[in-house]
Amino acid sequence: MEQTVPIAKALEECGIDVINVSSGIYESSTTIVEPSSYPQGWKKHLAKAIKEAVSIPVIAVNNIKDPSVAEALLEEGICDYIGLARASLADPEFMKKTKEGRADEVNRCIGCLNCFGSIGQLGHIKCTVNPRCGREVEFSQYEKNGNNRPVAVIGGGPAGMEAALTLKSRGFAPVIFEKCDVLGGQLNLADKPVLKDKLGAYKDSLIARVKAAGIEVRLNCEADVDTVKSINPVGVFLTTGGTPIVPAFDGVNGDNVITAEEFLSGAKTVKEGSVAVIGGGNTGMEVAETLAYDGRKVSLIEMMDEIGRGLYRSVLVDYQIRVAKFDETICTGQKVLSIDATGVNVESTKNQTTSHIDADNVILAIGVKSENSLLAPLKEAFDEVVVVGDAARPGRIMEASLDAVNRAYGFLA
Repeated sequence: MEQTVPIAKALEECGIDVINVSSGIYESSTTIVEPSSYPQGWKKHLAKAIKEAVSIPVIAVNNIKDPSVAEALLEEGICDYIGLARASLADPEFMKKTKEGRADEVNRCIGCLNCFGSIGQLGHIKCTVNPRCGREVEFSQYEKNGNNRPVAVIGGGPAGMEAALTLKSRGFAPVIFEKCDVLGGQLNLADKPVLKDKLGAYKDSLIARVKAAGIEVRLNCEADVDTVKSINPVGVFLTTGGTPIVPAFDGVNGDNVITAEEFLSGAKTVKEGSVAVIGGGNTGMEVAETLAYDGRKVSLIEMMDEIGRGLYRSVLVDYQIRVAKFDETICTGQKVLSIDATGVNVESTKNQTTSHIDADNVILAIGVKSENSLLAPLKEAFDEVVVVGDAARPGRIMEASLDAVNRAYGFLA
């Protein structure tokens, strides 16, 4: 800052019209394009220092996801203009909705950095929460031939809601059947770990968009063929998600073993003592960190050579920096052989040596398998059945949402 303020003053004297304040370089990774763990407005002091030193307008990026946070920065005099980058990818109508008093419908960026990941793979830009990102022209050319015909959408997770919203935009009359008492599906678990509040905000915005679109939602309604027949649909979208994979390890049914879903939902509690989390994917990482924050001694066990496969690099680096402050041990290259009352028996994938990882509790976070038990009876009863998201192929929110939008745009077109 002691160097930057004089530079800003010198630029003003040279006739510069406006200064845009950011921070970091790409080598500093997390501070230039922040992962989800960083709070909104965390670097506002930087813009404030520049604004106090110059009289020309100051633009500032501040990891903004929510319109109210942007407004607060202006009210505080932090800057003159708000810079929105990823927030505009997540919702190109960010400003329009805010101006019209529909801020609750703004599709919130979750800070996953999959936008950068897609570019890094030399593809077009993509966004986890906006399946239309990078394909706006393509998705603006679709048949509005719904003619208010009913379509059943079984499952109210992100894929189900995106499918229903797309079908509604085409003129169909989708009806969402959700077995729980709230929409959101797996998002109702994904927002439970520490530092995952942005996922909760995204879930809330999806629900607000469904409500604003006037889509009929039937909660506490576990659909079957007869339930679906009651609306006489022209087709059915099966978006029932997935269920946890429980491998056939010896000891997997022990009293000390639960699934990540059971932990996050509160269906089962973790007893006192240390914890081994099996599975170093996104869910396993988040469960392990949540327990570490709670003061537990945690071992995160992963068979691959690195945790967080598929995550953008700076997201993974950010995680490793955070958990280094806690009592969490990351055990990569370890194949689980069995579980017993005192922990997990593993084998090194490098040299096949065996060892024992002590733990009073074991949590399984190995992934999910498709839940589509309704598929066969639905196909027998209806001509048009579309399987979407995890119900078709387990993956991330981005893949599930994009699949839903693709299939809904092409439905009976």
